[in-house]
Amino acid sequence: MCDLAHMTDDRWPIPKDINKIGFPFSCLKYRWGLTRTPWDGEDFSSFWHRLPGKSARSFFAELLLWSGPFGGSAEKKFFSGLISDIVRSLDNRVFFPTKTLQFIFSEIKDSAEKANVLSHIGCIMSNSRLYDEGSEDKQHLQKMALFLTSWLEQEPSDDGLVNLLAVIAASVQIDRLPNCLRKFILSDNPQTAGAAVVLQLAQRNIGFEEIQRITQEVLEKCSTDQQRIISAIRIYEQHLMDNPAGIAFLEKLLTTLPPLFIEARRNVMRILMELLSRRVAPLSDKQVWDKLCLPAGLFSLLSI
Repeated sequence: MCDLAHMTDDRWPIPKDINKIGFPFSCLKYRWGLTRTPWDGEDFSSFWHRLPGKSARSFFAELLLWSGPFGGSAEKKFFSGLISDIVRSLDNRVFFPTKTLQFIFSEIKDSAEKANVLSHIGCIMSNSRLYDEGSEDKQHLQKMALFLTSWLEQEPSDDGLVNLLAVIAASVQIDRLPNCLRKFILSDNPQTAGAAVVLQLAQRNIGFEEIQRITQEVLEKCSTDQQRIISAIRIYEQHLMDNPAGIAFLEKLLTTLPPLFIEARRNVMRILMELLSRRVAPLSDKQVWDKLCLPAGLFSLLSI
């Protein structure tokens, strides 16, 4: 790790004097992990503060958050003391394990820095998704969504929180939406407006006309952003699969999305096929049977 003391931004990831300071293991990003045993929190904290460049900090911040503070008390103490600094060092879109997001939330939800930290997470997770959601994880995410919704209603000025709420809504069912959502839909920030407009799909018991209106807004705000469209499809899966009127959303996407949006179109087709498999077979429908004037006694045998 001492090699990174040389890694100022102008030398990252491969410095000119590589023959003197050694190979930059940042090239091995996807093979390297936090494997030191036992964990020395103070030593690593000192190392973190000595990192000279923004690029090195961003690289290690992503590794730290992927590794997760799930070991002993020394690890958790280290993360607790530096969590705000680590999160704010991220400068790329990342994918968070659900447990890491839960830990960050529990550590900063009562701190003065909570707005900046959660907002930054929302911005870097825009169009991303969460992974490893077990049943317990989903319950925690639902509680987090309630917190974010209430917070947005009290402080309707934090764009990053809308992005984070949209990420959560694509992973679990959320109970309600902030009553100030329309304000964010009208935002001049495309990222914020896109997140807010797809969040409308997290409503339940909405009718055909309302779904048509939402679909039109989604296409207007996100027509060039396939990842945002995919996020909208995920939110649909979490909240509208049992709503018969929701089929209008899928049909409109299928006929309107550009041919190059291959992944989005595949997702729409996958859901349509699933919905089709749920339909009652025509001859299993008593009304269809009666209209065809088929023998009534045979219907009871079919039902068995």
